[in-house]
Amino acid sequence: MFEFLEVDQSEHKEQVYYQEIIKEIPENQHLTLSDLIIISPNKKILSCLSKKILDKYSLIPLFSVLANARPNLPRHLLNDFRGGIQGKKQIVLYIAMTNPFDNHILNIIRSITDYTVVSIPVKKIDADIFLKNEYNKIVYPQSLPKIENNGNIFFKAFKENIFYIMFFIIILLGLIAIKYFIHI
Repeated sequence: MFEFLEVDQSEHKEQVYYQEIIKEIPENQHLTLSDLIIISPNKKILSCLSKKILDKYSLIPLFSVLANARPNLPRHLLNDFRGGIQGKKQIVLYIAMTNPFDNHILNIIRSITDYTVVSIPVKKIDADIFLKNEYNKIVYPQSLPKIENNGNIFFKAFKENIFYIMFFIIILLGLIAIKYFIHI
């Protein structure tokens, strides 16, 4: 899949390093936007990281499972990222990244969580759309709608509930009229 860093053994005094060559990842090994929505990343894991970090590295923590369990991944990825990972760690953390070979970020996540980390490739466009549209729905599912500052809140509530207010006034006037006619 990719060539490792090799040292040139020629007679030169300087050591020349070959660059790491990473071939393109096939289309069927990427998570799509619909895959991300169906997987619905864990709220606790998502809320641990700030949105700025997630945006900066195009990183989406998906879920964690026991090392011998089968992950809840789409069918087109199951053969490539199946469970049964052997190692000292008992928990496997699955994340989606635009650059799944970024060892710097993976090592930071491993050191923070002390889990085995499996990174699954996702296209930058899909990650950006997901983080822009779906992140708040998952992390803050019952957040209150924004109140517009361009009007009086009381007037806005009155305008939206005018039918109920008028109904209450008519019932109240009817009760007053009945009480008045009973005393006559």
